[in-house]
Amino acid sequence: MTKFYSTIVLLVLAVTAFGQSRRLIKATTSGSWTSAATWTTTGSPTIPTDNDSIVIASGVTVTYGVSGGSAITLQDVIVDIFGSLVFTQPTAASKTNDLNIRTNSSNPVAIVRLATGASITKAVGGNGTGNIFAYVNSAISNQLKYSTGSVGSVPAGQSAGPTINGPAFAQNTLNNPQYFTTGSNAALPLTLTMFKAAVNGNNVVLNWTSQQEINTQSFIIERSTNGSSWAPVGTVPAKGNASGVATNYQFEDNNAPAISYYRIRIVDVDGKTTFTGTLVTRLKSSDINVSVFPNPAVNSVNISIGNNLSQQGFTINVLNHMGQLVARRQIGAGTSVVSFDLTNYQTGTYTFDMHFTGGTREAHKLVVTK
Repeated sequence: MTKFYSTIVLLVLAVTAFGQSRRLIKATTSGSWTSAATWTTTGSPTIPTDNDSIVIASGVTVTYGVSGGSAITLQDVIVDIFGSLVFTQPTAASKTNDLNIRTNSSNPVAIVRLATGASITKAVGGNGTGNIFAYVNSAISNQLKYSTGSVGSVPAGQSAGPTINGPAFAQNTLNNPQYFTTGSNAALPLTLTMFKAAVNGNNVVLNWTSQQEINTQSFIIERSTNGSSWAPVGTVPAKGNASGVATNYQFEDNNAPAISYYRIRIVDVDGKTTFTGTLVTRLKSSDINVSVFPNPAVNSVNISIGNNLSQQGFTINVLNHMGQLVARRQIGAGTSVVSFDLTNYQTGTYTFDMHFTGGTREAHKLVVTK
């Protein structure tokens, strides 16, 4: 039987990894956050933007904010500080200079990290405040992570400013930890700037890139056939200390199952571990028209289209248990895999009813659990 192998689908945004490569933008000259002269990068814009890996180099001071107050919102960025980030306090007490960092993932992920000797502090003068806020998904609520002003009581082992010295890191968590974790508890969690998988015959090739390795020992590749029970399939030694350097890794899983879920367990020299998010690969036979997986699903589901239907456009109608239409999507010809966001779906059973331009119709039940 002729086999057709589809490309991978990113199921879940990573806890410390991301399904797309991040652009590295590095402050190599002291200056303003909003000045292109401060930053070295490729492409445009020449100042930090969404999905960037933002690095303030050792010995460099970046000043954030203006005297009249300002706010910048960045989506899914990581700010690594080896030098200093200084917040300007606006002239008026009612004004603020806010750095808002949003993440798509509701899982804990580092958004700002300070190496030993790095700092976040406030500039002299001004009556307003400078702040760092974390937002999760599109929620209106936020968590103050840093302020040049007073924030009241701060839990032990944490700091909210006005001066934070590394090692320290802040996560996108809205409650615990609330602020920057500091001191002996602040071993910097490694962040991968790229984590991808590709099918090669009966094998799966995993590639990932780290940007700021600090005391990292190894990467343990774990595989699952159901997305819940995991087993190690290999270990790749880490470079260990490669601050500011992009390091590429690769692992090949030979004779992988037809459907495989992958994640990486990152192990530090002190034994602490963190996990990436999950990638899924599928080796699919051409005689299968449509498959929906995983099932049950929580926040995302994937619809895989067989080779005999992938050249047709189609419409997806999503019906609830009462047969009511809750969503509709038009998909163009040439699509082999469609990812469907279930974030706003309630627990229950849904029908994915697909109508292809060639006349074929497929209906699949999906159980959503929260």
